[in-house]
Amino acid sequence: MTPADPTAPVASATGAGIGALIIAELGFPPSLLAVSFAAATIGLLFAPPGRTRWHDLAIFVAAVFCGAWIGTSLAPVLAAKMPEVAHPAKLVTIIVGVFFHPIANVAAKRLLPGLSDKIAAPKADQTPGAQQ
Repeated sequence: MTPADPTAPVASATGAGIGALIIAELGFPPSLLAVSFAAATIGLLFAPPGRTRWHDLAIFVAAVFCGAWIGTSLAPVLAAKMPEVAHPAKLVTIIVGVFFHPIANVAAKRLLPGLSDKIAAPKADQTPGAQQ
């Protein structure tokens, strides 16, 4: 039996600490970020596939953070206008998270055709003496 790696708990604790600092700096409650993640995951079911995996990943991350940001921003307004809703921030976050991914994916395909292909395409060697 080999002894456990002593650096694994340190790396794990460091990653958790950095994640907690980022969440604290963004100003999102952790529960709202978790709800946004779940809603964006549900939104994946309704979204058409993107051009690349990086495209889908970028839209997923944007859906998570936009859902949490919009939910956090609109929570005070909705709490005043709809007092019967228990958690208005979570309601808005779910709606934005579910619908952001499909709408953004379709918009990116229609408005920015070929952009991901241009970014992902290998660059030609641009040194002065290189053969074309």
